[in-house]
Amino acid sequence: NGHDKCLTLLIRANADFNQPTKGGFTPAYFASSNGHDKCLVLLINAKANINQPTKDGFTPAYIASSNGHDKCLTLLINANADFNQPTKGGFTPAYIASSNGHDKCLALLINANANINQPSDDGNTPAYIASSNGHDKCLALLINANANINQPSDDGNTPAYIASSNGHDKCLSLLINNGALFGQEVIEAAAKNNHKCCVDFLIKHAKNSTNLVDIERINQIIKQHENEIRMFDQRFYIHNNQREKPYKS
Repeated sequence: NGHDKCLTLLIRANADFNQPTKGGFTPAYFASSNGHDKCLVLLINAKANINQPTKDGFTPAYIASSNGHDKCLTLLINANADFNQPTKGGFTPAYIASSNGHDKCLALLINANANINQPSDDGNTPAYIASSNGHDKCLALLINANANINQPSDDGNTPAYIASSNGHDKCLSLLINNGALFGQEVIEAAAKNNHKCCVDFLIKHAKNSTNLVDIERINQIIKQHENEIRMFDQRFYIHNNQREKPYKS
């Protein structure tokens, strides 16, 4: 709860500040989770265990990254906390920061040389999850740090595919403009989900490229899904041109 004065008294009285709850939550975990940096400073100075995970494998560095508490994460990194330790699902601090869009935390982890390509147990990398959730600021940081933007998940989907499928055109643009590969399945994912902005971008980029996608092949894909795109255009037009009729008594 952030009561640093009470914590100071407990530390002076030699309280056990590493004893976890039944779920494995330590004082350092709670301070990191709730952004109580003053309490975390006290615990670090008292040599608390700042790497002790919960039963699910959540460390203080992980939960600070998950909740966007960059001040706490800075303290943990400076105290040599393990910022690559994954949870039971294989999620690292860099992964969860990318997933939740906490670019400040991700920048801290990148500057500390965190592993930005370490996949989760289902093969999803930080670049993949940032692309999936539309967090273009996080994706830009990963790209600038030379993250692998073509690494597929266990189901074979790449960051470009998932960005296209979910309609995240800013992420898709970052990926393609920085060398991400794409083919039929990426365009098809955009077309099937009526993401016209992504379809248009991919077609334009493919026409300006010489070695990515056959234009004839693209036209076949678009023709296959032209009904979906047409329906999208019609809904968009109706939505933007509807006007409430004046009330008649």
